[in-house]
Amino acid sequence: MGGIGKSTLARRNDPSISCRFNVTSWVTVSQEYDAREMLLDVLSCFFSPNEMKTYHKMSEDELLEKVHRILKCKRYLIALDYIWSIEAWDQVKRSFPDDGNGSRVVITTRLLEVADCADNIGCRPHHMSFLNLEDSWKLLSLKLFGYEDSCPPQLKQVGRLIGQQCQGLPLSIVVIAGVLSNIDRTYDDWIKISDNMNSHIGSTFEQCLSILALSYNYLPCSLTACFLSMGVYREDAEIDVDGLIRVWVAEGFLKRSISHKKPEEVAEECLEDLVSRCLVMFTSRAWVTGKITGCKIHDLVRLLCLREGKAEKFFHVINKCYSEEEGVHIERRLILHEDAVRNQNLGLEKCSLDSVRAILCLNRPGTF
Repeated sequence: MGGIGKSTLARRNDPSISCRFNVTSWVTVSQEYDAREMLLDVLSCFFSPNEMKTYHKMSEDELLEKVHRILKCKRYLIALDYIWSIEAWDQVKRSFPDDGNGSRVVITTRLLEVADCADNIGCRPHHMSFLNLEDSWKLLSLKLFGYEDSCPPQLKQVGRLIGQQCQGLPLSIVVIAGVLSNIDRTYDDWIKISDNMNSHIGSTFEQCLSILALSYNYLPCSLTACFLSMGVYREDAEIDVDGLIRVWVAEGFLKRSISHKKPEEVAEECLEDLVSRCLVMFTSRAWVTGKITGCKIHDLVRLLCLREGKAEKFFHVINKCYSEEEGVHIERRLILHEDAVRNQNLGLEKCSLDSVRAILCLNRPGTF
């Protein structure tokens, strides 16, 4: 199940583990995987951005050989996050040398057959379990109040009920905590949230989507367009914040401020607000200023962006998998992914472009 905490557990930085390895690397795979990008992510641990320019010109086979040569005789720990197919693993596994020195590759996946295929040392996959009621309440309380026993007495009962309605899924608990943190801490306001959640009882997946939709419905108007725009990025892509802010400013998404702040400052505040609501995750901050420099969204949150963006006719995305029906009427914004442009697979002859007001090209994962 998405949002159950696989990546969070794999990312846990335990010094007693990391100190055993010469090299550690984190690679996000996703459904639309690209073997070259996976290998480039591994190489980025060894080389500066300027040095990486050389490797971006290499073929997949050359990158496979380069990664194998660099990792040879080193004790490495490589994490491959969200592998969706056996094919994705088969394409990169030969780049990881087995020198019998204790090197390890950690894989997170939703598919048992992928885990079984990747295993060659007899390890059983670790199955993530849903949180019980006590742990659900503990996580919700920690997110809202900083520590477990600081919840006002009048909110504990309804708070536990809200935690129970999340059905033990950590992502749902974290997102609903973002909603609760931005409303008044009163029994009446919290019971309204509980009632809204109770009206969408279904499978854990359906309940999670309803909670995400609830968090979207509670967004102020000034954040709605900013949030929806993040759905155009590729699944699991790390988003370059400078480019994201430029798009927000150019599109006029930002509410005018009476404090005479620069649009970029308003954009930074909007991004921080989305992070505080647990809809966006920051991946990096500037050391000196503390400003967010990289961010991403969970794939289920992205699914919400795509669903709501389509309903609002907010944008239309064309990628290499373009297979829309004929006669599509594209509204407002057209997003072209690089692979669609490179393969000349735009399919625009099927579309009406009369209403398009902006065309954005996503050059590589996370940047326009």
